[in-house]
Amino acid sequence: MVTILPLDFIGKTERGETNAFENDRTGQFLLSHRIAGSQNGGHIHTGKHPYKQPEKLMLLNGVADLVWKTKDGNSGSERVEAPAHIHIPPNVWHQLNAVTDIVFMEFNSLAAGQGDSFYNYEDIVD
Repeated sequence: MVTILPLDFIGKTERGETNAFENDRTGQFLLSHRIAGSQNGGHIHTGKHPYKQPEKLMLLNGVADLVWKTKDGNSGSERVEAPAHIHIPPNVWHQLNAVTDIVFMEFNSLAAGQGDSFYNYEDIVD
């Protein structure tokens, strides 16, 4: 249902590690720092904005549990360790629970979710 992609490992030296990823989006993105124990998201997007088809997140630092469910009753949870690229299709309720302090980037702006963020399937207005 959701897709979690590892980043391409480039190399590691005494200075640290380098990874790479592809991105087809431009414009304003969001960079978020969240504390351990916080719950983030807890909503659905219908995909009205192209950057919510799918929603793309990059977990840059830390560990989180991604919880998701669909209207037809499918659900799941997956532990995600940074670095990871997360893709969430439209109409999937999702929540990112910070196990440790986390840093993530959303490849969309706040405006991309306006009018298309719902907390329950019953709240979706066509």
